[in-house]
Amino acid sequence: MDLIAPAMTIVPTVVETPLATLRCARPDLLEIEYRTGVVFTPHEVAQVQAARRQMMGERHYATFSVIPDDADFTLATLQEDHSAADRGKGKVLASAIVVHSAMIERLTHVYFKHHPQLQHLLITDNEAEARAWIEEQLRMASPTGS
Repeated sequence: MDLIAPAMTIVPTVVETPLATLRCARPDLLEIEYRTGVVFTPHEVAQVQAARRQMMGERHYATFSVIPDDADFTLATLQEDHSAADRGKGKVLASAIVVHSAMIERLTHVYFKHHPQLQHLLITDNEAEARAWIEEQLRMASPTGS
């Protein structure tokens, strides 16, 4: 008797793009660490979004992002709603964004004011606060709440 295993899809746990390293920390948490000295352009943000979708698939999950103090954004990047394509699916439960620059923090707030999200959102310069917050968001979103 021939045993044929069903086709399996291998999903990477780490993906590198020119803009960031994406790491699936656990099934419900994607960490995105943006590189130092980068300029966010629509094309490069689209690469990060595509990697995020590929890695997390149809699961519900949260994102934890860190943007370094020397990052920059093109105007076109701030004008484009990068999550519009999958916002209605409701897969992203919460997003914590750690920013290490007052200017980047202001730009991030402006971006999300113009492109409101459905998920809970925290923008802070405190990584420990952001980690505790994202853990609480995931705990509250779990079916058992624990």
